[in-house]
Amino acid sequence: GLLDLGIAFAPSVLEETELGPILEERLVFVASRKHALADRPVLRMVELAGVPLVLLRREYSTRRLIEEYMAKVGVEPEVACETNSIDLMRGLAGTSSLATIMPESSVESLPSLCILPIVDPEPVRTSALLWSRHKFRSLAARTFAQIVRDRFASSKPMD
Repeated sequence: GLLDLGIAFAPSVLEETELGPILEERLVFVASRKHALADRPVLRMVELAGVPLVLLRREYSTRRLIEEYMAKVGVEPEVACETNSIDLMRGLAGTSSLATIMPESSVESLPSLCILPIVDPEPVRTSALLWSRHKFRSLAARTFAQIVRDRFASSKPMD
């Protein structure tokens, strides 16, 4: 009850929290251009069955979100490596037989990387403002929230 406002990925696990989405971003498949799936224009989620992946560790909400999307199509991720480093994920995906799933904003287009959209379903993560449902929203918190909304609205609009 000491914080006025938070920023996190939706959904919130806190029942007493109200979410205000600020940014959506796609999660994409990233692998070496030599990867067996690299020649496709898009990748269906179900096609990730049996594909060795390097993913964030389970305490990250993005990892849990990926697992939820895969479970929707009856696929369990084949996790070959867990890490807390986006740089390591990109590096392994570009130089080994492993692939990864990461936010599109975390991947720069490099000649060595294949970056594919994932469909059926398209995995999206949502950044959101978190407010207490029962606490007064101070002027400072509301002003900060508006600055955040304005900043993200100018960088990438939500679909």
